[in-house]
Amino acid sequence: MSNNNNDAIDIEPTDEQLATEQHYYSHLQFKADESTLKEKGISRGSILMDVVKQLRTGADLFRISLPSALLAPISMLEYISYFIRPQSYILSAHKAFDPEQRFVSVLKWWLSNTSHTPRGGIMQAKPYNPVIGEVFACKWIHKDPSSGEISKTEFISEQVSHHPPMASGVLLNRKNNLLLNAMIKPKSKFHGNSASIVLDGSITMRFLNQPESELYDIVFPWVVAKGLIWGTQCIEINEDLKITCAGTGYSAKIQFKADNEIKGSIKKDGNRIYKIRGNITGEVRIRSVKTKKESVFFDAKDLEHAPWFVKKVANQKQNESRRVWHKVTKALADGEFEDANVQKNLIEEKQRGLRKKREEAGQSWKQDLFKLKEGTEDEYLFKHDLNSDEYKNKSLGDFIEFLKEDEEEIEFAKKL
Repeated sequence: MSNNNNDAIDIEPTDEQLATEQHYYSHLQFKADESTLKEKGISRGSILMDVVKQLRTGADLFRISLPSALLAPISMLEYISYFIRPQSYILSAHKAFDPEQRFVSVLKWWLSNTSHTPRGGIMQAKPYNPVIGEVFACKWIHKDPSSGEISKTEFISEQVSHHPPMASGVLLNRKNNLLLNAMIKPKSKFHGNSASIVLDGSITMRFLNQPESELYDIVFPWVVAKGLIWGTQCIEINEDLKITCAGTGYSAKIQFKADNEIKGSIKKDGNRIYKIRGNITGEVRIRSVKTKKESVFFDAKDLEHAPWFVKKVANQKQNESRRVWHKVTKALADGEFEDANVQKNLIEEKQRGLRKKREEAGQSWKQDLFKLKEGTEDEYLFKHDLNSDEYKNKSLGDFIEFLKEDEEEIEFAKKL
């Protein structure tokens, strides 16, 4: 017996709150900095020490309720979208005849996205822990500078489990043959004077006009917030970015070092063919092992992201991320941390009540957009086969209500 997913979230913002919401969603500008905390009579040290008392080294921050002043005003479902934003070179990669060129484009895509990881300080270290059934949907709208043609990259993610927290997502650009599937098990570990966000799970992508065997497996590095208790606050990428394509024999491993320096290589059948080095927030260079020729791989200052479309909160469904957390986000943006705590606790208490109600009724949670892979206990796949005859020519917006084109999106695209 399954639950009614429409009952998942009912802590609703008022119409007045929704009407004035748009300026609250410039996430990279959000930060509970020292001056804001001081104005509110809040000590960063006292907040952090209260949290430390609850923790041990290695503890998972997603399993405790943090004070709102320590939160990034963004759901983890939306946070994931920052790491998969499509760049122009990945959209054209499916046209490359050479699998080596395609692999290099895939690496460039993922590596360049790390250059724009939010680095606003420790107060952006932990996003909201999504409630079960929460959904985040967005689109990137691309306009070809020469032809003026428009293509869209669609992304939707769903919180398929709350204990442990798990999210599934799918990204599709039908016109450019790009498909990505993600099963994310986020962990936020406490390490004494730092905390790390780890996107465990599996991320795979492929080009739909290439053989199914050309499947790219991506292991993403950690995001580390340093200076929790003492020292300079900063956010860095740590550990390794790994990409493998067993079908073509290509692989890459990029090490992230101190001060955003990186070093790594691309291999073919285990043999190194390219060396990569540089600074992820500046210039990254690539060097051919065979020819010794070196060139700029990308320069962070020259990167341009496609316009990003997310429906206004007033036009979203009740279980969409920005609507679920709107009252908390507004309070954080206004520096009203006490009210943010109240609103956050209301959401969490409501979810605990709904979970208890389901358990007492012998009901199980039924995912909306994803289904459990046969033979597994924690691997969820998109419930539609996008390569089947029924869906192979369709965009996600053709059959998923969250992504259906509406007047708001049409007007947005006209301005490009």
